[in-house]
Amino acid sequence: MVQDVDWVVGAAMFVRRAVIEQIGGFDERFFMYSEELDLCYRAKQANWRVVYFPPARVLHHEAKSSEQVLAQRDIYFHSSKARYFKKYQ
Repeated sequence: MVQDVDWVVGAAMFVRRAVIEQIGGFDERFFMYSEELDLCYRAKQANWRVVYFPPARVLHHEAKSSEQVLAQRDIYFHSSKARYFKKYQ
């Protein structure tokens, strides 16, 4: 029923304590975007599974944290993507 994936959205993420203890938590250099991508990548590198459970349902009010200042949101988004790719190039 679960599907192995490369990453999951942080708004609906459950992480085992053992994963955090082994790889550490979110990289604080990522602000608002790509932090879950980075965490999932590190978990997979440490041989943990990242899975998606299709029947699960979560209501996420997307972009509520950043909707007030659209230009700033775009800066955070692109800065985080650049930081991620630089980290793993």
